[in-house]
Amino acid sequence: MLQYNTWNIIRTDECDSTNNTIKELMKEQDLADRTALMTNLQLKGRGQGTNTWYSSKYKNLLCSLYCIANKPATDNFLITIVTSISIHRMLANHGIKSKIKWPNDIYYEDKKIAGVLIENSLIRNTIVDTIIGVGLNVNETEFPDELPNPASMKQICEKEFNMEQIFNNLVGIFDEVYAKFMHEGGEMLYHEYISSLYRLNQWHLYKLNGTTTNGRVHGVEPDGRLLFETDGGRLMHLFHGEVEYVI
Repeated sequence: MLQYNTWNIIRTDECDSTNNTIKELMKEQDLADRTALMTNLQLKGRGQGTNTWYSSKYKNLLCSLYCIANKPATDNFLITIVTSISIHRMLANHGIKSKIKWPNDIYYEDKKIAGVLIENSLIRNTIVDTIIGVGLNVNETEFPDELPNPASMKQICEKEFNMEQIFNNLVGIFDEVYAKFMHEGGEMLYHEYISSLYRLNQWHLYKLNGTTTNGRVHGVEPDGRLLFETDGGRLMHLFHGEVEYVI
């Protein structure tokens, strides 16, 4: 259950992107640990790399979560795990059986329902703080043709969702999962992440270095590298961007 006395909640009608807005606020003030910012529309929503995030106004959950971490840099991927599991659990609360597409996209069947952009601040070998941007398709029903495989909660469940309730549910679950990571480490969360992986131990087509090949997701290393097995039996350790899923 979300406790409003432990989270600083900021709401805005429109912004550049929620991650960028958090960064601007950090320049103006000492931002409180566990600050969540929610907006109705991102004018320049960002995804991984140069990707953008599409959303109609009022239709989807667009938010960023700011936390002070002070964790070793080796825990970098555990923040990805915490975030992915939080969204996965929240969707399960609403009857949606999602999977985590490595490293942190959330899928329903073969369609993308949520994306994550995590930006950690490091000093020497320490993650000082983290900004976690989440884009979740909630009530969107019409997507641009150039988006290959989107899905929304409304399309899946055939009903409208209350955005405030979804936001509260996600922040509350994240608070619980993040606290477990901070106080107990990430071993149990790591195993939950692995068991929730999209296409785990299933043979499918992928692109490696531009060449289509048959292979399967074998697991993920604690440092975030994908364990990928080719149909020739070769086990590869891949970084993000080195493999493309063929949907």
